[in-house]
Amino acid sequence: MLLADDDHRVLKLKAPKMYAMFKLMDWEWCLLELIHDGLRELALLCQSFSHGTQPTVYHAFPVIDSMQQRWEHMAKDPKYRQTAPALKASLDNL
Repeated sequence: MLLADDDHRVLKLKAPKMYAMFKLMDWEWCLLELIHDGLRELALLCQSFSHGTQPTVYHAFPVIDSMQQRWEHMAKDPKYRQTAPALKASLDNL
């Protein structure tokens, strides 16, 4: 397997840094996947603003309410236990 540190086509980092220093562990990839799920929910809801012909304020409260419900559900789901504090903090900001 060719890694970035060994590939001549990849710009070298200034010593002592190496690309291997930025390698993510398996558990970090899993956490990123959970974070991605939460942000995907927000992105999908925000897309509803770009497709509407009505003023966005007209749609804002139902979208925010839907986002709140989804994040509340995710915060209670054991699958998202690691991201629950961030989800709860986001809910506090709504």
